[in-house]
Amino acid sequence: MADVDVIGRRSELAVLAELVGDQAALPRALLLEGEAGIGKTTLWLAGIRMATTAGFRVLMARPGEGERHLAYSGLGDVLGEVLDEALSDAPPPQRRALEVALLRRRAASAPNDRRAVSLGVLCGLRTMGAKSPLMIAIDDVQWLDASSVRALAFALKRAGPMRLALLTTLRRDPGAVDPLAVSISAWDVRRVHVGPLERAELTRVVRARSDRPPAASILERLDDAGGNPLFALELARAMQREAPAPGRPARVPSDLTEMLRRRLKALSPDTAQGLVLLSAMARPTEALLRDTIPSLDAAAVLSECEEAGIVVVDADRLRFTHPLLRSTAYWSAPLDRRRAVHSRLAESAPDLEERARHSALAADGPDRKRASLAQRAAVHARHRGAPVAAAELWELAEGLTPPKDAGRRFHRRREAALNRFDAGDVRGARAMLESLIASLEPGQRQAIAQIELAIRSYNDIMRVRELMLSALEHIGEHDVFLSFIHTNLAWTGCIRLELGDCERHARLALTLAERASDAVALRVSLGALAEARFLMGLDGEPLLERARSFDADIAPGEGIQPDSIGGAQLLRAGRIDEARVAILSADRRYIEAGLESMRHDTLPLLSELECLAGDWQAAQRFADEHADIVAQAGLDEMRDQVLYTSARIASLLGRTNDARLAATEGLAIAKAHGNVWLELHHRIVLGFLALSAEDHEGTVRVLEPCAEILGSRSVEEPGAFPFVPDLVEALVALGRLDQAKALTDRLQQQGLLLDRSLALATASRCRALIAAALGDAPGALLELELALQQHERVAIPFELARTQLVRGEVLRRMKRKREARLAMQEALSHFEVLGAPIWAERTRGGLARIGGRPPTPADLTETERRVATMVAAGRSNKEAAERLFISVKTVESNLRRIYQKLGVRSRTELASRYPVAAERFPDSASPGDQT
Repeated sequence: MADVDVIGRRSELAVLAELVGDQAALPRALLLEGEAGIGKTTLWLAGIRMATTAGFRVLMARPGEGERHLAYSGLGDVLGEVLDEALSDAPPPQRRALEVALLRRRAASAPNDRRAVSLGVLCGLRTMGAKSPLMIAIDDVQWLDASSVRALAFALKRAGPMRLALLTTLRRDPGAVDPLAVSISAWDVRRVHVGPLERAELTRVVRARSDRPPAASILERLDDAGGNPLFALELARAMQREAPAPGRPARVPSDLTEMLRRRLKALSPDTAQGLVLLSAMARPTEALLRDTIPSLDAAAVLSECEEAGIVVVDADRLRFTHPLLRSTAYWSAPLDRRRAVHSRLAESAPDLEERARHSALAADGPDRKRASLAQRAAVHARHRGAPVAAAELWELAEGLTPPKDAGRRFHRRREAALNRFDAGDVRGARAMLESLIASLEPGQRQAIAQIELAIRSYNDIMRVRELMLSALEHIGEHDVFLSFIHTNLAWTGCIRLELGDCERHARLALTLAERASDAVALRVSLGALAEARFLMGLDGEPLLERARSFDADIAPGEGIQPDSIGGAQLLRAGRIDEARVAILSADRRYIEAGLESMRHDTLPLLSELECLAGDWQAAQRFADEHADIVAQAGLDEMRDQVLYTSARIASLLGRTNDARLAATEGLAIAKAHGNVWLELHHRIVLGFLALSAEDHEGTVRVLEPCAEILGSRSVEEPGAFPFVPDLVEALVALGRLDQAKALTDRLQQQGLLLDRSLALATASRCRALIAAALGDAPGALLELELALQQHERVAIPFELARTQLVRGEVLRRMKRKREARLAMQEALSHFEVLGAPIWAERTRGGLARIGGRPPTPADLTETERRVATMVAAGRSNKEAAERLFISVKTVESNLRRIYQKLGVRSRTELASRYPVAAERFPDSASPGDQT
């Protein structure tokens, strides 16, 4: 950057120096805001110079008002020159998505996913930030295009502890906002108001920027500029041009815009014509000026503009010296001249989307040809991942369509709404569809609009059902649409747990899909039917296998893949490892297809899986990512799902207030939407919270409706709504043993019929609680042994720990203190490793009630004794694992239990409590010798 001459502004320069001076404090941001002409850009350029001197890599954009509608134009400026370097470590889907967005690669047949674009930006910033500190500098941030805003905001929000600075300027006009401000709310952000200059400083500015020394009479009038440097310069220029007659005051306008307008009127006719053309261009260049009006002497026009201080050459682009000059040049021209200029640019502009906009602005009424061009540009914008631009172009296309062409008007209005959905403007899009539906007579078009609105109402099940039933009446003989309607009605039946209705609609959908030979319709109808059969206790896997055989691209409205349906079923069946493979396969397919936003299907399942598997931190990461996708897409109707996932993790981690608030809000939303599935799951969380607090009446109050709801449905899969063990434990504590026994018998029957290990394990635990309440301690102990056998078949550590806790309590009541202590120590070890503080504290209370001597090495299990011997002898975890032919993870988990049982905290303490001579175990010894 060239040196920047800054007059005054000591405090602002100090803040800029602070921004780049302390790299340890990064990331941080500085927003320079103030009125037009006050000197924000001068300070911005000074900040860039400081950053470069301090070793920053500066990525900059200077968007103009005309670029607001050019998708990704700002992002192209920021990353354009460094794109290959930035994407050197990016995964191929993200690289491809960003290259398509920036017109470096041709778009594929499927629309580019905006989340994949944003992830590519994030990856690029991290790659470059690892090499040197970065500054993203954006002048006039209020004019940054929406697609660039979204991608940059996404990346900045997730940048983490990067060496990254953000420097922006914002014009303080009514309604002007910094579109990146929300994304950096967690940063150290300074907002500096750039105010007026002092009189002496203003005088220095005018003297420095004037062609000839200003007269004293001019300097005396500078107070009229209100401290605004641009106003002062224009005031001085106006007074030099219109010197008053002796003895008369100067006739100088007091309005800055009027001054600029008079200044432009002084230009020659050719230059004035060229200037209007330049002001209408999104990105002015000399070549475009020459190509658009060949008869114009482009060099002479630019020479006069530069001499007048209106335009400067910035690399291969032309830039107005101030945005106000551009807007004044454009809006001062008569309407017919502006339309003529846009008409010329519609033929010469280099980009399809820009040509379409110029064509629309040149129109004075409906025009089929211009409408068709706008439609082509809209499709182009959507395929490169710019739905905001696409929506605007579809609306332009609709406005240009003759009123009699109802079919095309409908199609273009519908597409405008769908692109607004994709852009995250959910409320605006729904309003457009609702208005479209209301404007149409009952028939196929209205039915199609109802379908589009229904599938984007997500978890609002009652609304989806109502819209689909209405569409069913009017869609006519169209097998694919009919199949799609019946599939959605099947899923609403599933979520309402009306499984007979679900199966009926799914079979109808499948018949129609087969008749239409449509791969996507076949896949989604088979998935719905498989889910119905699974919940009814039947085998749906053959249907899912058939669905997987239709290898068509994922459709935008498909939502759920066969692998994610199958993974969820395996998860509920307790087959954790198989479920992880299936769900990750579905998740990977979304990522590889560049459909990051559709991971709202798989991420909650992955979070649920890790809750069961015991990695609650991973569960939280998946939940956070899911919440982020839902929020970014504006999917308010999925909030009940987000709240459930969040509440469940919080309840396990002991964050009871957070969990209760989330589950209570989620329950209210689910009930309002008619979402019985999520209503039950929110109740399960609230019931678990009450049980954790040993509020047994509260547990029964929350969970009894679950039993009542499911009692009238034909749900046979016990893993779908696993509330029975919690309800039974509360009922036993309240002495309601007959009710507890009926629920337990039902759970055990389902577990036996479907071979569900978790159901059988928890049913045996429930039977043990009932037996203990009846005074049959030996019977209770026998049931608990059966439960532990089933736990060995399913790796769900939290439920195992609960069973061990109950076993410890039963043994304590039988006065078998040593065994009770061992069982409770096992439970406590699991609870502490998992991070379940409430249940760990309950277990400590049980241990305190046992009393007696502290544990000794004799209290260790056989595997624990082997591990303790190896570790006490000085072996590492890896060495112990290799010698005992077990995994390192198994060594670690056993070691945690050993520490807990023996009350030690380190390997040194273990050696002192469990002395053993290392010489007894030579390297050649076999595992059998070692034991």
